[in-house]
Amino acid sequence: MSKGYNSVISKLGVHGLSSGPVLMGPTIGKWVNAQPPATLPTGYTAIWRHVESPDNINSWMAQNINPVGAAQAWIDKQGPHIQNVPKNVYIEGPNENDAETVAQCVWHAAFEVARMRIMAGLGWRCCIFSFGTGRPAMPQESQWDGREKWIALLPAFRAAKQYNAIYGRHGYGHPRMRY
Repeated sequence: MSKGYNSVISKLGVHGLSSGPVLMGPTIGKWVNAQPPATLPTGYTAIWRHVESPDNINSWMAQNINPVGAAQAWIDKQGPHIQNVPKNVYIEGPNENDAETVAQCVWHAAFEVARMRIMAGLGWRCCIFSFGTGRPAMPQESQWDGREKWIALLPAFRAAKQYNAIYGRHGYGHPRMRY
């Protein structure tokens, strides 16, 4: 498998940055601004995302824009890019959004619930959240600090089960990762 500058090995699979990952071995691949193949091997999971500038919705959260309306606006903006993605590919949403406060988590959960509902109505499945590394922080075992943020995200995780969505989270440097 090629490990050139166009792909990065992650703990889940290959993250393709141009023509997409080589389909040799991994069971998960991610295509960014590139078309995934129309047919994938049985059991292969493909995630797709079109990068925008900015590539997150932090400003929408900061302006307290209605998350349901924001989800529709995001889908409308991405529509020309999404329309040719095969229906068996998960569509990833905005990238590395803030999840530093409970209010941000509540807003983002509502956004993702609306995005999953709308996308399911169009025949697509979603990869939700795609938080950056360490966001939101995992609760500390001894004190459970930070659990309020995860509790605020529960409506989206429940909807993900209903809409057959998956959870995306950036994570790099795991001891078992290969480079």
